[in-house]
Amino acid sequence: EIRKESPRLRIMTSKDSSLSVHERFHSAVEQTNPLEQHRTDAVKHYDELIKKLQAHPRCTDAFLTGSYVRHTAINPLHDVDMFMVLEGVEFEDAVFALEHVCKHLQRKLPKGTSIRPQTHSIGISFDKKIKKRKRRATFDVVPALQKGTSYSIPDRERHCWIETDPKAAKEVTKAADERLGGRLLPMIRLVKHWNQRRSKPLKSFHIETMCCQPKLGELPGNRRENLRDVFSHLMNAIEDDSLRAPGSENPINNNLRKDEDRMKRARAALEKASRLAKQAVEQETTNPLAAHAKWGSSGLLKGVY
Repeated sequence: EIRKESPRLRIMTSKDSSLSVHERFHSAVEQTNPLEQHRTDAVKHYDELIKKLQAHPRCTDAFLTGSYVRHTAINPLHDVDMFMVLEGVEFEDAVFALEHVCKHLQRKLPKGTSIRPQTHSIGISFDKKIKKRKRRATFDVVPALQKGTSYSIPDRERHCWIETDPKAAKEVTKAADERLGGRLLPMIRLVKHWNQRRSKPLKSFHIETMCCQPKLGELPGNRRENLRDVFSHLMNAIEDDSLRAPGSENPINNNLRKDEDRMKRARAALEKASRLAKQAVEQETTNPLAAHAKWGSSGLLKGVY
C-alpha cells in the first residue's frame, strides 16, 4: 500500500549564505524527497485506480512498482508505476496490449481523467485541467504478462515484449542500501535530481541499476564524499556491458550502445559531475564559496542546494 510519511524536516533556504556546506547539502537531500502533499494525492487516487484495474476480467493481479516502492522517487512525485497483470489474453502485437488497456481505463475512469498511451505504459492524470502536472502525482499503468517469476511488458517503439522483474529489482535495491548502511537511497535520489536537471542523459532505472552494483564499494565519510564516490563509480559503470537489470537478458546500457552520440553525452556528463564533486569536497574547508558554487547555483544540485 501507499503510506503517508511524517512531514518533512524544515527546509533551509539556499539563499542563506551563512549556512555551511554541510547544512545546505543536508537541505538538498531533504528537498529531493517527495512532498507530503504529493504523497497524499497519490494515496487519494491509488485505491480508485486499483479497483478499476482489477475490474478487468483478465486481470489477475495489480501492484505498485517502480521508484515509489523502491524509495528512490524524487520531488516532484509523478509517474507512480503500477503493473496490471493479464492472463488468458493473447496480443498480436505489444502495441495492441497498450491500446486494449487504454480502452478499458477510458471506460472505467471518470470524465476529466487524462489517459494517454506511452512507450511501456498508459499514463494517467486524474485532473487534466491542472497545467502544472508536477503538483499532482500521475500514474503509469504497465500491462504485464507473467512469465514464471518475471514479466513481459510491451515496448511500443520496437513493437515487441521485453522481460523485467520489478519485484526482484525492489529486493536488489533494498539489499544494496542495507549493505551500505542506509547511505545509498539518498545518493540515488540526488543523482536522479542531477540527471533530471540535465534533460536526462541517463534513464532513471539505469542509474539505479548501476548504483546497486556490488562494485560500488563502501560509502564511508560524509554525504558529500558519498556522492563524490557514487559519481566516480557511475563514470565507470556506464561502460559495463555485463550489467543487467533483474529479469532482463540484455545489458542495461544496450540502448546507449546503439546510440553513440547519446552515450558520449552521458559519459561526458558523468565525467564532469565526478570532477565537480571531487573539487567541491576538496574545497569545502579551503574555499567554501567555491564548494557552494559547485554543489549549487552553477553546479550539481541546482534547484535544491
